[in-house]
Amino acid sequence: MNMSEAIKKLIRNYDFESETEFYECLKENRNEVISHLEWRASGGKMKDENIDDNYIEACKFILSEIKDM
Repeated sequence: MNMSEAIKKLIRNYDFESETEFYECLKENRNEVISHLEWRASGGKMKDENIDDNYIEACKFILSEIKDM
């Protein structure tokens, strides 16, 4: 998996509208994005939302990548 693939999973789940928006949010609100991804990676979901293991793994992957940025 690479960043682009992982971010696409977030886009498909409507967490972000585009890869560009993801990076803009990361630049402007880094702690908020990290907090959101940590919540999602731990299984956090909206009411009646179903998320799969691939989505959770994508969140964990992104977290590991952006913490080094």
